[in-house]
Amino acid sequence: MRMIKIVAVVAFLTLTGCATVQEQQHDLASASTALTNSFSEMQALPMAEEKELSIQLGKESPIFMFEEGKSYYATIAIPDSKSSRILHIKTFFSTSYLPQANILYPYFFFLNESKQPIKSEKAIYLQSGLDFLQGPFYEGNIEVPAMVKEIVIYTAVTQFPALRSFSGNGTVRIVPHAPSGKITLSLSAPYPSDYDFSKAIIKDTVHSIGSKECELFFVSHIDGKQIEDSRTKTLLLNSGHGLSMTPYTVEREVSVNNATYTIVGRTEYAAPILALTNPVYEVKGQVQVSLEKDKIYEVHGKLGEDYSAVWLEDVTDHKVVGEKIEVHGSAKLGILSK
Repeated sequence: MRMIKIVAVVAFLTLTGCATVQEQQHDLASASTALTNSFSEMQALPMAEEKELSIQLGKESPIFMFEEGKSYYATIAIPDSKSSRILHIKTFFSTSYLPQANILYPYFFFLNESKQPIKSEKAIYLQSGLDFLQGPFYEGNIEVPAMVKEIVIYTAVTQFPALRSFSGNGTVRIVPHAPSGKITLSLSAPYPSDYDFSKAIIKDTVHSIGSKECELFFVSHIDGKQIEDSRTKTLLLNSGHGLSMTPYTVEREVSVNNATYTIVGRTEYAAPILALTNPVYEVKGQVQVSLEKDKIYEVHGKLGEDYSAVWLEDVTDHKVVGEKIEVHGSAKLGILSK
């Protein structure tokens, strides 16, 4: 799971009304709201394609006894479709103040036109993000099959999967799952009937050179869209740490369908003064590839005065996927490019 940077300087921390997980569990257990008896009794909110819908699960929500136990829930009705779509999910921290933060980890039931469950989603690959106004969140995508007419959102208080975050000083904390919380949903337009929704994993890598220097090899863009990468994460989490650094790498779930990945290899130092007085090598370029379902890939490379390269490889057999991006000669950056 992704670790995220929590903003250290906050003008106002919204702590009022931020209940602990134990308090939320007590509220749920002692709620006087009558249990919904069946899926057929659930009242659904309409949801349009390509428009964000915000949902707050909590004391005002209806309650149902799921297999995992009693839970608040919400049901949404989606437009008819002859092919599958993607549901994008964001689930937000209860507060930006990490020691008191908790988060709702969403589960889903897909219902058909008869309100019968046809599929569930309970293990969603989530990646971290930060919204300037709404604070830190985790986000992910799930496939919604064509026959789905309604989606039930609920949760269960478990320890897994563990969602981790970094405080401003680099301390790792587990953000506990809570029975209440805010999520936003966005439903895509229908995909082509032959679209492959399978996923693969791409991991960035690092070569550490002592405590002050490292070489990072990472994905910076997918199909021209900037994504979370290891260089940005490393710079953020080492800001203000002086002349030593701890590199951090990122991994992400990606579609197996043909895509263009911008891959980068770059030298990084613990402080700007070190970068100014030492060589910084960089090589980057684009590779267009299709990946294999459930496989893991890594970005690797080599940086030097005479030759530099960056490439994507299959971790199973270490074969290069796509083309190597190579620089024969020096890839050293000028003073203005560091």
